[in-house]
Amino acid sequence: MKHSLLVMTLVGVGLLNITNARAQAPSDSGAAVVVTGCLAQGEQPAVFKIQDSTGKIYLLMSSTVNMKPHLGHQVTITAVPAKGGAHDDKSSDTKSAQSDNPHLQVSDLKMVSVTCP
Repeated sequence: MKHSLLVMTLVGVGLLNITNARAQAPSDSGAAVVVTGCLAQGEQPAVFKIQDSTGKIYLLMSSTVNMKPHLGHQVTITAVPAKGGAHDDKSSDTKSAQSDNPHLQVSDLKMVSVTCP
């Protein structure tokens, strides 16, 4: 009887720890994103865009990575979702259309090729 009680207690503590670990896990919304594609200029000078292999377009910005020299190159970027998006003012159709694409804050850029496939 004591052995069964001990086993049940240990199992219960183990399940509790698993539940707590999942509750403390970071959310995916701030997780790093890695995208490979062709780098293009966005609608505004400080905004760039990249299209991944599935056709999804991401709007890119960075205060630390100089992306302009890589326009037209195939690159791999590492980024996190931008807080609040780059275009909170949706006064024009262009800005409204751009807001549908995920905004990423780029922290790293690696050139894959000087040409885009």
